[in-house]
Amino acid sequence: MRIACLALTDQAAALAITICPCLDGTVDIYLPERLRGRPEFQAGAAFGQRYFAKFSQVVPEIFDCYDALVFIMATGIVVRTLAPLLVRPEASKLTDPAVLVLDERGRHVISLLSGHVGGANQLTYDLATAIEADPVITTATDTEKKLAPDMLANMLSMRPLPHDNIVTVNTAVLQGARVDYYIDLRMAHAAYFYRCLRSLGQKVHKWNPQLALEEASDSGVAVFLVANPEDAPDSVSTNRRQLVLVPRRLIAGVGCRRGTTEVFIRQALSWACQRINVDISFINQLATTQVKANELGLIEVSEHLDIDIEYFDNEELEAAIERYGLQESEFVRKTIGVGNVCEAAALAATGEKGGRFALTKTKFEKVTVALLWEK
Repeated sequence: MRIACLALTDQAAALAITICPCLDGTVDIYLPERLRGRPEFQAGAAFGQRYFAKFSQVVPEIFDCYDALVFIMATGIVVRTLAPLLVRPEASKLTDPAVLVLDERGRHVISLLSGHVGGANQLTYDLATAIEADPVITTATDTEKKLAPDMLANMLSMRPLPHDNIVTVNTAVLQGARVDYYIDLRMAHAAYFYRCLRSLGQKVHKWNPQLALEEASDSGVAVFLVANPEDAPDSVSTNRRQLVLVPRRLIAGVGCRRGTTEVFIRQALSWACQRINVDISFINQLATTQVKANELGLIEVSEHLDIDIEYFDNEELEAAIERYGLQESEFVRKTIGVGNVCEAAALAATGEKGGRFALTKTKFEKVTVALLWEK
């Protein structure tokens, strides 16, 4: 996960530096320009410290660049700053970043935006636990300790569809409706999803598509796990108490030294996947620099895993680096002409859809890997 932590005051800046090691992922700290050069804040440089002249300008610039934004300031300031961004045509609860707010003393961690699909609620719990603060969660299903299907979708790295049904489904869950999950056994990793749902205490059915409509008709809420939206029953378009969960594509951005063998690359990919609790078979696409177009190890991994590999030239990688404000390595820049390969290539592969990092740039022997779930 890529996280931006923003502060306005001296005390908030000190807290930002303190909490950053508790955040799982790559963290950039954003501080007011007036704090530049202050020795007491130099420790933040290890997290990619950045400075802004105007808070009202920097937030719109970075809002779509991170998986999560953590604000250490008054909630009112954050609400007023974010409000214009949430009414844009492209804004959606399915793509907005997670937004958290902390008070300057770190007593409360508030989940403000994208609590379920964006993961703000879970991040709030995790951070509050780490710094011994009070988590403030106002989502009705969470306060009533009910697992909403869109929250579960985030846990499984799946996309809930259609968007318009989510509120109706969650309202039904809140009112105590029974929820049945139907897994189309034709989809990849059906057994994995079945085990996950069972471990979470959910009512799960192995779905025979010929019988699903009849079986689901008596359920309070029916949630179908399918490989593609078109595999869902037609009733989902008319029954607002039905929902579809579709797996997100997992893109692996890869960088490697010249001549690295398939064994090293495949091992790195496998270890990277283990860190996010999935198997290497979950990877849908590889992405890297055009400089590696003839790298035999990468080609062999692509062939043996039976997944495509997409190559991006320096101009495309630079565009991703600039758009998302990615951290760069001077060594990599001197070697191939750009300062970031694995993260930039993964983001470039998503195009306008964008993605959420499951694993930011991670170094293995001779290989770097970043894993990104497409939005």
